[in-house]
Amino acid sequence: MADSFLQKIEEKLVQLQKDSNKSSFDQVACLLLAKGVLLRNVGQNDTAAHCFETIIERQKEITRDTFLPPYAALELGITYFFSNRYDESLKWIKKAESNEKKFLSEALVHIRAHAFTRRIKEIKGSEHQHTHL
Repeated sequence: MADSFLQKIEEKLVQLQKDSNKSSFDQVACLLLAKGVLLRNVGQNDTAAHCFETIIERQKEITRDTFLPPYAALELGITYFFSNRYDESLKWIKKAESNEKKFLSEALVHIRAHAFTRRIKEIKGSEHQHTHL
């Protein structure tokens, strides 16, 4: 099922690239966010991270959907979490939480960010205890 969604997203991204003068980066960023989440869910963490990084790098081009960069930062942090890169994960989760822009979904970002931050601290605390036994 994910492959079907990924194919549709890829087709739409190609179409938007052809019509690049007619569309803003907002549409591309929204598709990249969905693509990144799907890729992460099928275990393609590096490719997923690239999708989120693209949104973050080009955030100044986003004119309407200002919630996308904080979400991309959060999803990048979650992707690093599932890659066992906890320090990188915390860095991006904190960036998502501290984003100054206000948007309707802010509470959801903070809830998810808090949950993953807590899990990382638990894992790192457990690792620390095991190394000192």
